[in-house]
Amino acid sequence: TFSYKDFAMSELNTFGETIKAARKTAKQSLKAMAAELNISVHQLAGIEEGRKAVSLPLAKKIAEYFKARNASEES
Repeated sequence: TFSYKDFAMSELNTFGETIKAARKTAKQSLKAMAAELNISVHQLAGIEEGRKAVSLPLAKKIAEYFKARNASEES
């Protein structure tokens, strides 16, 4: 049986796992990344664990965070 809630939670978890993997690859601590995004460590941990939803503005901010980190590493 299809459950939208289960689907949404699995999608949040996949997004969170991607964020966590990218953060670890960038060798950033949870605390440092949360500070740069201007969110709490608790919120970022919740996103990475799939317990917290992500607004579109925050998703864009996260994407810009990694884009900026990648650009500075390539320089």
